[in-house]
Amino acid sequence: MRLFLLILFLALPLTATAQNTTQPDGTIAVESTAQQDAAIAVRIREILHQLDGYGNVAVYVTDGIVTLRGTAIDAEAVAALNGLVARVEGVVAIENAVAQSTDVAERLTPALERIQDRIVQFVAYLPLLMIAILAGAAVILVGLLFARARNPWDRIAPNAFIADIYRQILRLFFVIMGIVLALDLLNATALLGTILGAAGIVGLAIGFAVRDTVENFIASIMLSMRQPFRPKDLVEIEGDMGHVIRLTSRATILLSLDGNHIRIPNATVFKSRIVNYTRNDERRFTFTLGIEPEADLANAQQIVLGALKELPFLLESPGPSVWVEDGGPWPRGSPRPLP
Repeated sequence: MRLFLLILFLALPLTATAQNTTQPDGTIAVESTAQQDAAIAVRIREILHQLDGYGNVAVYVTDGIVTLRGTAIDAEAVAALNGLVARVEGVVAIENAVAQSTDVAERLTPALERIQDRIVQFVAYLPLLMIAILAGAAVILVGLLFARARNPWDRIAPNAFIADIYRQILRLFFVIMGIVLALDLLNATALLGTILGAAGIVGLAIGFAVRDTVENFIASIMLSMRQPFRPKDLVEIEGDMGHVIRLTSRATILLSLDGNHIRIPNATVFKSRIVNYTRNDERRFTFTLGIEPEADLANAQQIVLGALKELPFLLESPGPSVWVEDGGPWPRGSPRPLP
């Protein structure tokens, strides 16, 4: 059993090598001459001389059987020899004994030559590259200046928030146009499709990661369209009260009555109960006053109502009103009001 496994193990590499070896598939001639073998050898040497990486390959031909010895740059070059030599007329079989070169200088020379060629190509390409960059930058700059102007965006937009969204869309449009123009000058528009495809995949992955940011941006657009408030409106959102000073793509900024900045995510604002105190000039204020339980309630109501009517900023219609909301003993520890 062990002997069988050993024979099978030794046979596997031989089988794999035979399968990877390319041999001529034509019929074999009956006669073979030394002149024909020399012609085949000369032809193969001429072909290899014209190709890079085969300078150390020696060719021997006997009765149409080609023997290759020496070294090549890499394994791919060694494997390509079989297919190349098999195409030469008169070749009966190929014995490829070429090994992969281990000479460091020989391996590095082609790589250094490729790097040098790319540097030369880049230097020759540099003027066109600079023109493409300047043209794209000019288009982007024009778009940024146009988006920064007040007109016509403030005129066509229903509010300042929508105008800001128009400006952001215009900036994005001009940035894309600048990139397309630069790639078109470089004759690399096909690269744009690759970039957009990769950006789509990356954008999908980022979209899941920044889901809250996307939600806030969409909420900012919906808030700008529905306009539950405008700049400088006094609003109350989720218990926070203040004047609206800005609506960004991510948050609504309030300036509280005591001078603090309050930043609320747009998604929260869109889902929350919003009280706008600026839309209607008339507003009712309700406050509670405590009186002695033994006091005359009717007389107390008349006193408070008379004091309210003397205030100059109250409206005549609807006028002020006073009512008794709760009664009972005075809470222990609370300051007692004046009778």
